[in-house]
Amino acid sequence: MFELIKSLFNIVSSQIRPPEKQVFGTDGETFYFEIFSKDGKSNTGKIWSPDKNSAMKKLTNISDDLYLLGAGANINSYIIKNKIKTLIIELKKISRTLPQLKKMTVLTENQVTELCIFIENQIEKNGCDHSLKNTFEWAERNEINKADLIDVLECNGGFCDCEVIMNLPENCSLEIESGNNEPDYKNPFKTPLNFQQTEHKVYTKALFSSSEYNNNNSYTKNGELLIPAPFGFKPKKRVRKSVHFFNGTESELPSEIGIVKEIIPTNGKEFAKKIRDFKLESLSKFSERDAEYYLSRIEKIEIGKPMGTYFMEITGIGGTKIDLKIHKVIFR
Repeated sequence: MFELIKSLFNIVSSQIRPPEKQVFGTDGETFYFEIFSKDGKSNTGKIWSPDKNSAMKKLTNISDDLYLLGAGANINSYIIKNKIKTLIIELKKISRTLPQLKKMTVLTENQVTELCIFIENQIEKNGCDHSLKNTFEWAERNEINKADLIDVLECNGGFCDCEVIMNLPENCSLEIESGNNEPDYKNPFKTPLNFQQTEHKVYTKALFSSSEYNNNNSYTKNGELLIPAPFGFKPKKRVRKSVHFFNGTESELPSEIGIVKEIIPTNGKEFAKKIRDFKLESLSKFSERDAEYYLSRIEKIEIGKPMGTYFMEITGIGGTKIDLKIHKVIFR
């Protein structure tokens, strides 16, 4: 049942697209669906009052059945499984008719086989230390881009050498989607449109780079003030495609992780001016509103805690919107 549910929502999330036309109604229900990847990235879609015989109506019915089953109702789980299997087949047919997202091949089918054979041989000799040491050794020998490789491995459950050989799909190439990250000149930092500023609010914390997290694609110097890079900004050093990043306010170099530290009490207007005064291209349009959102996301977090940033895509009746998120990071 778990594997069927996972397969169902994976294919649903892959089909999220902006609607072909706006649909407005005076009565009905809106259903939201959200799936999280292992790295915490979210993909969200919504549908308003789906038609009775549509795939989305079948999905909402299955979701209701699963809720009732979990609540202890007398529902036949085998019937639910058959409904899920039937809907997966229907959704796969729909997938063939959808416009395809641009993809980039990271590993060919032959390279996947070669990688797995190399890792198996190394593990037989030395065991698995629950890292990607052997994977990265093979990648370096074969001139495979490490950042792209990490992205495609994470998408396929390859978080250590033994998971790579267990989870990578066989007899196919491994690809990653190349997203559409055109700059947004009206809202370059993608600060959520529903964010409400608080007049005269004073803030006492901001994010800074730390040498403790240099292994997390941090190229900034220790103690550098960090601000999320604008949407679509090309980093000056290589970072993973699966995450967004902060820019250092002195170097303009990227860092995936920022540490919460105390600052002299300030407000959004003062802080925004301070950031713009660094005269960096990526931060030249950092507004008072952007500053307030950034500071408000950090204010309640404990000193010394690590934080990251990403863009959440939400597709709804009005199309797709992208919001900046600044969040705590938990390392396992």
